[in-house]
Amino acid sequence: MAATEIFRLRLLEPASQNSQGPTIESLNRKFCLTSHEDGTTLPQYTFISYVWGQGRVPNPYYPHVGPVQLSDRTLPALTAAVNNFPDSTGFWIDAFCIPVVDAEGSEESRRERQMALESMGYVYKQAKRMVVVLPDLSYSAIDTLISERDSRRLMRYQQRIEHPKHLVELESTNFDVLEEDGWIRSVWTYQEVMNSDDVFFLSDDASKKPITVYKAVDALGDHQSILRERMAGAARFTEPRKYPRLDAFINLGGDWISSDGGNALQVMANLDHRPPNERRAMNYWHARIAAVTTSPARRPTNASDLALAACFISVCNEIGDFSYIFTATPRESVLNPGTAALTGRRVRNWCPSPITVPGPDNRSHLEFPAILPVYSSGKKQEGKLKLSDGTLRLENMTVFEVEPGTRLSPRATHWFWTWHEGEHHLGGVFGDGNENYVNLSLLGQKEGTFAMKLTF
Repeated sequence: MAATEIFRLRLLEPASQNSQGPTIESLNRKFCLTSHEDGTTLPQYTFISYVWGQGRVPNPYYPHVGPVQLSDRTLPALTAAVNNFPDSTGFWIDAFCIPVVDAEGSEESRRERQMALESMGYVYKQAKRMVVVLPDLSYSAIDTLISERDSRRLMRYQQRIEHPKHLVELESTNFDVLEEDGWIRSVWTYQEVMNSDDVFFLSDDASKKPITVYKAVDALGDHQSILRERMAGAARFTEPRKYPRLDAFINLGGDWISSDGGNALQVMANLDHRPPNERRAMNYWHARIAAVTTSPARRPTNASDLALAACFISVCNEIGDFSYIFTATPRESVLNPGTAALTGRRVRNWCPSPITVPGPDNRSHLEFPAILPVYSSGKKQEGKLKLSDGTLRLENMTVFEVEPGTRLSPRATHWFWTWHEGEHHLGGVFGDGNENYVNLSLLGQKEGTFAMKLTF
């Protein structure tokens, strides 16, 4: 970001008699927009996350700009947050706090909006809490699963009985609801949760009480385990997952609870578990970038997904996280997006090049699929990048050698690739078991870093 550019965080704060400009009213409280420069003391604000849906209404804060609209779920989401967290001294919600382009379409207003979008990781991280306002149907599904989990644990403690079979249908019904929920499906979910210090679920029925993410993830994981117990042996891997989006969210919740920050590989693996037709190119890369950094990140205006892929690599390089190298894509001995941004020259072929995968509406886009669909821990993969020739040396690595000539049996090879493709939901992208982009010798882990031997 250029030194002359200053990001200003907009918040809804209680209005006073001296407040200027339009106000927004919720539960008989009036709020006005305030602006805070990066680095200043911020109010203890609440970040409000929700899905817009299809309905639109006029935006009351921008009548002078033109036909600016907001979701018909925006004000109910604000009301739910205000009602449940009346002690919050400010609120952030996209329809009001992301600047709009003025009626003249000036470059200044466009850049102000772009800076806000670039700084979303910062906005999440600075908030005291994040609240996710779900449709009441989805909220009730989580609430029901929590209640049933608590009842089952009590029955097991008191009577030592097994899981009641009649609850399997209840679990499947509520899982079906959550699998189709717009917020669960969104690629923005990962960066929002991972960058937030505290997370609550609310209903758009403002009278219902908050549910902590701890309770939600614990209950969902517990019910998920019970459903999977019915699948024996390798079937757990070879059968397509019935709830891929919900699985990704449950693992995200586990990442958030157990981690003080994500890494590039962690981000890639989680987003890979979302069905390809929902990973829209721009959102996919913006979500990845904001998930690995909480600093405002300068991104190309009207960027292609290739330019955003280069930005993702550059941001990772700047923060010293090279775990993006563990991706199942070709290594090209040509000018690739990551090192081009730093060296502007041909380099050795360690840096991955994104591959083309099917996207929404039969449009393909570029991605970095993780080398294995497993969830990792650790802050980052450290290394030293030599700018003079673009070479990279990974640090804190443990290499597990395999005896020369050692090969998997045909049965083991078939099992591995079936498992790999079934877990990724990207069958065929990584190879057919005979030819693959990256040959994995062995995977280990030491002190939170990634330990692999890769041959290209």
